[in-house]
Amino acid sequence: MVTNLRLEDRLEGANNFISWKTMILFILEEDEIKNHVKKVIAEPEGEEEKSNYRKNEGKAKRIPIDSVKDHLIPHISELDTAKKMYDALVGLFESNNTSRKLSLRHQL
Repeated sequence: MVTNLRLEDRLEGANNFISWKTMILFILEEDEIKNHVKKVIAEPEGEEEKSNYRKNEGKAKRIPIDSVKDHLIPHISELDTAKKMYDALVGLFESNNTSRKLSLRHQL
């Protein structure tokens, strides 16, 4: 689980976003809860399935909280699903904007 994540490996901004994202996805995959951040999962009907879903969703929400620096927690603390938390962090630091890519290429 994320408790083994070193302080210097926690997400602090755009400068370590790619390595953080890779690490988090591996951790989620290892815990078999990667789907909780990749797609919307509806809460199941049965009591046992509901309990398992809530447990996995709680783990999936805790991983991003434990893996970011304190100044980023307000961006995700009020979100109710792991997918929303992950998407909010990705939205902060990952840009698919073509003009931004051209600008960065020009800077290089």
